[in-house]
Amino acid sequence: MRISTLLVLLVLSGILLSLPLTAQNGIRLTVSVTTADGAPARDLKKSDFSLQETGKAQAITSFVSPETSFVAPQLAANEYCNAPIASQSGAIFVVLDTIHTRFVEERNLRELILRFLGRAAQANRDVALVILNPKGLRVYHDYRTSSNVLLAALIKTGLGGMKGGTPPAGVDQAEVGAEAARLTAFSKAELSNAIAPDKPLLANVDLPLMMFQNVGHAVYGLPGRKSLVWVTNNIPFDIDAKSFEFASPKEPNYGAPVNGAQSTGVQDVLPSDQVKRLMPVWRSSLRDLLEGGAAVYPVAGQNSAFAIQTSLPSERAHLSETGGRPGVSFSGSDFFTQVRMQTLAQMTGGKAFYGSNDPFPEILQISNGNVAGYVLGFTTEANASPVFHRLEVAANKPGAVVSAPQGYFPSEGSLKSRAQDDVSLALQSPLAFTGLVFKLKFTGNEDSAGKKKVNMVISLAGDSGVLNEATRSVDLTLIAVAKDGNDKIVGKLNENAGGQFPSEAVATIKELGFQLKRSIELPAGDFALHFVIRDNQSGRMGSLILPLSVK
Repeated sequence: MRISTLLVLLVLSGILLSLPLTAQNGIRLTVSVTTADGAPARDLKKSDFSLQETGKAQAITSFVSPETSFVAPQLAANEYCNAPIASQSGAIFVVLDTIHTRFVEERNLRELILRFLGRAAQANRDVALVILNPKGLRVYHDYRTSSNVLLAALIKTGLGGMKGGTPPAGVDQAEVGAEAARLTAFSKAELSNAIAPDKPLLANVDLPLMMFQNVGHAVYGLPGRKSLVWVTNNIPFDIDAKSFEFASPKEPNYGAPVNGAQSTGVQDVLPSDQVKRLMPVWRSSLRDLLEGGAAVYPVAGQNSAFAIQTSLPSERAHLSETGGRPGVSFSGSDFFTQVRMQTLAQMTGGKAFYGSNDPFPEILQISNGNVAGYVLGFTTEANASPVFHRLEVAANKPGAVVSAPQGYFPSEGSLKSRAQDDVSLALQSPLAFTGLVFKLKFTGNEDSAGKKKVNMVISLAGDSGVLNEATRSVDLTLIAVAKDGNDKIVGKLNENAGGQFPSEAVATIKELGFQLKRSIELPAGDFALHFVIRDNQSGRMGSLILPLSVK
């Protein structure tokens, strides 16, 4: 039977967790449930949950219980996969924001973070460590690196209170060495912000929102409810406490003296056109976190003035263009920032931390509850209003405590209109996106006009969700970019794949899956290949960054 000249059937197994799929008007909501004493409650059923949207009951159309066991994909030679390599549920992504935190405010935090990594590794908790800096994200520990490698690297370097420990056996020493080098660089204040306390702090509004999007797509395929721990001394935007909409940050407005006294108020930092530009980015970034099942836990940097205070007149906002992105200047962690932290945590189902105490033991304890992460799928009306839709989730079990986002922003625009921005985000991210899981295998090279044609096979499981059963259609975008050691692009692949299948083929496709054959022309050398697949019918993306040697 001829199914398609573009898509060939192939048996795949064990590379995809069972995930509810979302269409344009489908919502994927991850909640965690604990007992009265804080232990994860793993034994609930779909019928135990009730869901309301803006006060109206919603039918739960799909349901995934907490995962209890995970099987790593079996890979052949020259084969790679972006399947989440999870040891258990409740992963934690720690992002140290050095754009909005001075070195004098965060230097002690680095040691606390490293100690936390050690405790998380001992608990076999999947954890990532990333720095957000003016150039984007820099990964220091990837959750895909095993807890044993992380422990061995901490012991090797004596970081995180692990000096003198006994390293786990059977770990790859080359991998440990590379991990140790990254953690050492982190401990030595790499990418820190050296600006003096008496100087205005230049802020960037776009990059934290980009970070939200990156993390949301990266954790999508990870089981359970995830924690995004955003360590920052300033949140460079405001959030309306009632509508949860993006708003300009405020600053004191010192008016002209009246009768010898100076009047004081507040004014917006960002002009209205910037707020208008950033509003859809804000909604999209919060939607990506929701779809990925991530709650935000903001942590304020140390050595800051945590009491209620106001900005100094010398720190009034000014706008500048840095890499095409607006910047503003304002003071350290103040009352405004604390309120923003609380609001962001509230709307995503997390918790804000500020003060002088070490927050990481409590964060690790919270992650234990997030192990009991349930994924609830439901359908909202098409073309829903773009405003924030409030949700209420309850579990019909005595003593059950449900942690969940307070709502969501519906998707705006068509999936087609967002394709270019989505793919650009994936190509620029140092994180593997897991919304669409695939395998990629290199099958050999051929001579081609002085270069090499590198052949590859991309495989997707039958239950990957790329087949729309209602229309019997598939619509994929395949992007590959190869770069040399100087970050120069030396080759590209940009193609679509898809088609419509006869009704009698649907069951076979669901059982066997897809295989696509593609090639990219490259010169001889060693490169990094960034490969992205986007399902244009759901917006889900998968990506990989892998080494490629062409001879």
